[in-house]
Amino acid sequence: ALIKDNNPVLGFIYFPVQGLCYYGFDHHAFKRSAEKTLVIQGLNNNQINAFIMSKRADLEKVQKIRSILAPQAALKTLASSQKFGAIIEGEADIFLCCNDVYEWDVAAGHAIIDAMGGMVMSFDGNIPRYGEIEKGFVSNHFLALPNRSMLSYIKQKSIVDLCF
Repeated sequence: ALIKDNNPVLGFIYFPVQGLCYYGFDHHAFKRSAEKTLVIQGLNNNQINAFIMSKRADLEKVQKIRSILAPQAALKTLASSQKFGAIIEGEADIFLCCNDVYEWDVAAGHAIIDAMGGMVMSFDGNIPRYGEIEKGFVSNHFLALPNRSMLSYIKQKSIVDLCF
């Protein structure tokens, strides 16, 4: 990821075994494979059918957030950057990160999600900032969504109240 003024402005996620690359910048996001390059756009629906989370996630916190947003939604687990890939591909609707991770594990995915019209929001209701030396470059808990309109203010406030 390329960080400018504490915000990710360019991101690449590459899966060499699959020959697959996601990248995004300046409101443009792409998926590139050996065969072709496709433009990626955020999904237009607001329905939440599946959450994606880390295998190390705080399941109690995930269940509470799920009860606020979409109690019927499925829960899936994936490793590392595959979670951002699931959001980008529309295989999951929300990526819940309920454990601390390093900024370099999040920034590229954040840049791509932003570029496709989605959003990444910390559980405190703010947009994550990068280059936080005093925090040891740790990124706190966050949500990633493929579409900014999926989360109403009321639901955002409920999550913030629940987590803080």
